[in-house]
Amino acid sequence: MKTSSCAILLVVLLVAASVLDASACTVFKLTAKDGAIVSPRTMEFGVDVHSRVLAVPRGKAFSSPAPGGGAGLSWEGRYGFIGVSGLGDDNAIFDGMNEQGLAFSALWYDASMQWPTVPPGEEGRALAHALIGTWILSSFATVDEVKAALKEVRLYGMYLDAMKQVPPVHFAVYDAKGGSIVIECDGGEIRVHDNPAGIMTNAPEFPWHLTNLRNYLRMSPHMAEPADYFGATLNPMGHGSGMIGLPGDITPASRFVKVSVLLRYVEPPADAPGALNLARHVINNVDIPKGIAVDLDKDGNVAASEWTQWTTFRDLGNRV
Repeated sequence: MKTSSCAILLVVLLVAASVLDASACTVFKLTAKDGAIVSPRTMEFGVDVHSRVLAVPRGKAFSSPAPGGGAGLSWEGRYGFIGVSGLGDDNAIFDGMNEQGLAFSALWYDASMQWPTVPPGEEGRALAHALIGTWILSSFATVDEVKAALKEVRLYGMYLDAMKQVPPVHFAVYDAKGGSIVIECDGGEIRVHDNPAGIMTNAPEFPWHLTNLRNYLRMSPHMAEPADYFGATLNPMGHGSGMIGLPGDITPASRFVKVSVLLRYVEPPADAPGALNLARHVINNVDIPKGIAVDLDKDGNVAASEWTQWTTFRDLGNRV
């Protein structure tokens, strides 16, 4: 990396360190009538993450550092994959899909989360959280394989000096058979949640989002019925009245609810091209234009402005 690029990256990381909830990404999966699965994901951040799209071949050797700077887990990649990196580190994969149709996404999580620690003597099984995407995409074909393998590694949060923190993130994994899981670390433990919704946003923990959906059980694609108020019959004000109360803000909880309701009621597409088209429409509902979610510095000036920097679309069955 050139010196000028290093200086730019340092500035990016220092600014990012001041943004507590710096990323507000959304990811979900959409299944067509013929079984095709398309999974889109948005990437939001408060500063430019300088992402790169990478083609990583099978057979490549990887190694993770262990806490304290020693050697951690080493492995050889079984599968090739396409990945999107960021912040100048091509080993830190934010998003990707491998040649088996296994997709991975890393999203910002709750700042109060607690990573596991690596027990003394088990440093050789240590896996830094920044490398979990590379490990998953290069090693596994299904979410069941990922779930089993997570029991054999010692995942930990790697401190990034430039950001002055261990970034809080959680992970969504999808496979071409329809499997979907969320990986979160809380209370110093890895918690793997089956994801029946196929949706993930940000904080708080994934089970909370499913519980919160109970507040929106009356959402409906049908028009509201006329009602009598004080002797006057009042009619609904046009189509869409069954969706009054659907959140429209950009918080993680609201984005989760909005995508959930949309996916519940949209007409299922026939095939992969139809699923890709529909996925574009749905994911655009949670785009964040630059300027509507900002962080201010101590002088009241805008230090960071979160926006949708890119969106990926993964066709898991066709490996596109």
